[in-house]
Amino acid sequence: MTEKVAVIGLGGTGLVSLKNLHEAGLAAVGFDRRDHIGGIWEFDPDENLTSVLKSTRTNISRHRFTFSDFEYPPELKDNFPKAEDIAKYIQAYANHFNLLKHCRLGVTITKLERSKDGQCWDLTIIDTDGKTVTEQYKRVIVCTGPQNKGLIPAHEGVKDFKGKILHSQGFKGPEPFSKQRVIVVGISNTAGDIAADLTEVTDDVYVSHRSGARLVSRTPDGQKPTDHLATRRLGRIIFLFTPFFPRFMGRLGEILIEAGMKKKYKGILKKEWRLLPAPPIPNVAPVMNDYLVDYLHKGKLKSVHGIKRYLDDGTSIELLDGEILRNIDAVIYCTGYDWDYSHLGNGANPTAYPTPEWDSMEHAKLMPFPRLYWGIFSTDYPESLAFIGTYRGHSLSAFSNSDLASSAIAQIWKGNYPIPTKQEMDNWCNDHYRVMLDHIALWRTQTIACDSRKLHDWLNEAAGTGVNQKLGWGWQGWKFWWQDRELYYLLMDGVDTAFLQRLFDVRGEKGRKRWEGARDAILRSNGKIP
Repeated sequence: MTEKVAVIGLGGTGLVSLKNLHEAGLAAVGFDRRDHIGGIWEFDPDENLTSVLKSTRTNISRHRFTFSDFEYPPELKDNFPKAEDIAKYIQAYANHFNLLKHCRLGVTITKLERSKDGQCWDLTIIDTDGKTVTEQYKRVIVCTGPQNKGLIPAHEGVKDFKGKILHSQGFKGPEPFSKQRVIVVGISNTAGDIAADLTEVTDDVYVSHRSGARLVSRTPDGQKPTDHLATRRLGRIIFLFTPFFPRFMGRLGEILIEAGMKKKYKGILKKEWRLLPAPPIPNVAPVMNDYLVDYLHKGKLKSVHGIKRYLDDGTSIELLDGEILRNIDAVIYCTGYDWDYSHLGNGANPTAYPTPEWDSMEHAKLMPFPRLYWGIFSTDYPESLAFIGTYRGHSLSAFSNSDLASSAIAQIWKGNYPIPTKQEMDNWCNDHYRVMLDHIALWRTQTIACDSRKLHDWLNEAAGTGVNQKLGWGWQGWKFWWQDRELYYLLMDGVDTAFLQRLFDVRGEKGRKRWEGARDAILRSNGKIP
C-alpha cells in the first residue's frame, strides 16, 4: 500500500485538491480518464463526454472565478472569459505549481472500495496500456461529481421518432442542425446557450419547458458584473435574517430578481412565454442568459410547452397543451444528469444508507441521497475518504469552493484540525437530512446543499485561513478594522474574491499557506491598482 492520496478526477477541482494536498505535505497522485487536465473546460468532440461548447463563456466573472493564489494573465480583459481562456488558465495553474508530474491521464477508474483488511482503499483502474489493475491508497478524494450520465425522460412513442434524439452532453456545436427544425427541452443555463447557438444555423428552434425561469444578465446595462453585487456584507445580512424568516427571505430574493427582470425587459416580456412564475430559488437557481428574451421577442426562438408524447408518424410531437409540432428533425434534451455512484463499492458509496422518506418524495425522482458530513466527509471513514462536488459549495464559484474544501481536507488529514466524533457527524447528517426533506418537498433540485454560511465558516476554520477571525466580531476582527480600515471595507463591500483565503496567517504551519500576492490580487480585482 502506498501512503499517497488518490485524487479521482483532474478538472479544476481535482487539480486544486492535488496542489493543496502537496502543499500540506501529503503526497498525492491524480487520475483522469481524459487525456488532458481541465475536465469539462477543454472542448471534447466525444459525444459521450461532457464538455464546454466552443461558444461557452463563464457565468461567473473572472474576478470571482479563480483559485486562491493564482491570477489570470493581465492581457485577459473579458469579465466573463471564454471556455478556451479557462482551459488555458487551468493549464497555466498546473504548470506554475508543477502538478503535471503527479497526474495520470487516460486512466479509467472502474471501482473504489475498502480493502479486505480494512486498512486502505482498493482502486481498480484500466491503465493506458488497457490492462486492469488494482492499486491501494491510504486516502482518496473523489472529485468527479456524481452527475455524469445524461438523463433523458422516457416519453411515450419515442421509439417511433425518425429524427435525432440526444442529450446536451452530446451537443458539440450547431453545425449538424443546419436548416433543421429542432426542439430544445429544458430552460436551464445549458438549454439557453444551446438554443442561442442553434439560431445561427436554423430559423426553427423551439424551447420546450414545463416550468418557468428567472433570468439574470451577466452584466446589466451600464453596470458591473451581476456577481459583484453579492458582497460579503450583503451575504452576512442575508444569513443573519434567513434562519428566523427563511420563507420570507427566499421570497424576497425572488421578488427582487423578478422585478429586475421585468424592468430590463419592460414592454417585450410576454406572458405566453411562461417564464414567470418560476420554481423557488433555493431549489432552482436563476438562469444566467443574455439572449433568451431578445431571441424570443425577435422570433428566433419559440417558447412551447413540455413534451407529452411522440406521434407514430415519426416526425411529429404532441405537447402538454395539445399543440402538435410537425416535421421535427431533432430533439436535444437539456434535462440534467442521472446520479451515478456505480463505481463506488463497499465502504465508498455515500448513498448506501436507507432513506425511505427521501425516496418516497415526488420531487426526488429516484435521486439518491448522499450521506456526507458537511457534504464532504464519509461518516464511516472521515480520516481517509472525502468528496468534493457531491454537494453544492459555499459560494458562487466552483474554483473557490473546491479550493477551500480541499484545503480543509488537507489540514484535517494532516492533523491540524480535529475530526468530529462519529456521533457528532451522525447528528449533523440526521439534522441535515430532515432539512433536505422539507427542501425537496417544495420542488425538485439539481444538487444537495447545506447551509452555505455555516459551511463557509466551518471550512475556513478547518483550513486555518483566518477569515473568521479577521472579519469577525472578536478582538482580531476589531484590530484588523482599526489597522487597515480601507482594506477591511473593500473586503466587506467589494468583489468577494477567492484571494481572501490566502490573505491572513493565523495558524502558521498548522493552517493553509499564506500568499504574499493576495493583497495586490484583491486590489486588482476591485480596480484599485493596475
